[in-house]
Amino acid sequence: MEDLIKSKQFKVLFIIFIVISVFHILYATYTCRGMYMDGAAFMTGMLNNVERGINYFCIDSARSRFSIQFIQEGMVYIAYWLLFIKNKFALMGIYTFSQIAFPFLILIWNYFLSKRTGKIIVFYWSLFAYGTLVLPCLIYSQVETHIGIMLLFIIWNYLIADIEFKKRDIVFIFILMAAICGTYEYVSYLGVIFFTAYFHYIKESDSFLTRFGKHIIGFGSLYAAIFNIIHLVGVESGYNEIPRFIGEFKNVLPQLLHLNYLLVVFAIILSIIFFFRKKELNRRNVDIFLVFMFVFIYLIGNKYSTIHPMWEGHFRTIPCVALPLIFIWMIISDKILKKYNSIRVQNFICIIIMLCLFQTFWQIIETSFWYKNIMYMKEELAKAKEPLYIPSEHEELISDFHEPNIRRYIWHWVFINTSILFADEYKPKTILMNYDEPIDPGNATYREYVYVPNYRQDLLNVPADIFIHQKNRFWDLTDIAKAIDKYNKEHNIKTDG
Repeated sequence: MEDLIKSKQFKVLFIIFIVISVFHILYATYTCRGMYMDGAAFMTGMLNNVERGINYFCIDSARSRFSIQFIQEGMVYIAYWLLFIKNKFALMGIYTFSQIAFPFLILIWNYFLSKRTGKIIVFYWSLFAYGTLVLPCLIYSQVETHIGIMLLFIIWNYLIADIEFKKRDIVFIFILMAAICGTYEYVSYLGVIFFTAYFHYIKESDSFLTRFGKHIIGFGSLYAAIFNIIHLVGVESGYNEIPRFIGEFKNVLPQLLHLNYLLVVFAIILSIIFFFRKKELNRRNVDIFLVFMFVFIYLIGNKYSTIHPMWEGHFRTIPCVALPLIFIWMIISDKILKKYNSIRVQNFICIIIMLCLFQTFWQIIETSFWYKNIMYMKEELAKAKEPLYIPSEHEELISDFHEPNIRRYIWHWVFINTSILFADEYKPKTILMNYDEPIDPGNATYREYVYVPNYRQDLLNVPADIFIHQKNRFWDLTDIAKAIDKYNKEHNIKTDG
């Protein structure tokens, strides 16, 4: 680890990576990019209920992802109740920050932990996972897998560490093990891998606190695996995730041919080549930077360079295949390679940092597209003369970017949520309504699901079982609710009343 830290190439690249990442986190926070797709629905639910206390978290308890949702939403509740932040846009920014900053902050935590444990290879693989599994699909920041991926490498670093644990380490380990119980479905088999590895690494420790901490990791991983298996097959919720899981993985394979993901493949190939070179990266290797830059410029200029953001949520299934392979390889390499060639690992890490740099740049570009699309939506709504703006399926409202893929950064099932959240007025004159028969039947939001229920006239009913209150401290939708009710009656749309 010391050789890497002393390397000028690593220092320069790592500092640039940190600066660019911090800029993107702040930019994404300012633009409230966490409101993309599911984030808007969850945020609407939080603003509905934040005044009612923590018993009203908008957590999907039917799936094994609730602990990460709890962490993310907890930031909003802390800001509201303890920091007295009441501004809607500030709370949306805080929620965005929790989604996008946490994976990066956990990566930095792993860097400092690796300096202490001397396990440079764990830092490398966490950086590799960040660049290949997290950043390429970070636009879909609501997917809990992003934070869960990075937490697993912290746990692994503690498990294989040959150091004496301190009391604060035990506290961290308790928190980490509690978090992965409700992280994502891949824990169902990664927990078994961790539990198996625990029997080997527990033998290498003599300190009581160290052994105690590793016992927590070992048996906590087994419990987390069982917990996730129960939720994966729907034993408690009745919602079997496996068919969706398989379907998403099959659907996503063709999307890997897009340039953003070919850039990942390119970086992996370069890493393998330079792993076998003993020479340190130097000026004569500037061709690597030039090739990366050429590919990236082409990626920016090509409107088909990245997949439709809607698809990026489906990439949550890729870690379910990639992560176990990574951890199995770390176990094997730990047995075979007793001592790593520091120069080779350094070459490896510098290549992956370059990949992380370019993927972070791409996220900045996606964030700018998202923000311009939101501004375009607000301008169009300001022009509307009716309380309900219902776009034609053949003439979409949202974006004038990427003409063949005109609506890339707002999804139709959260049209209502997005237009309410980004309305400047307390009592908006117009909201954007969902299609009666949406273009994407796989994610249908039909008109009969959007109405004013007769038995509760204070609520709007929207998909995902999230209710939008007509009136609270953040908005007053009384007139809009009446307009929806009128629209439903005129078009003979049935409601539950």
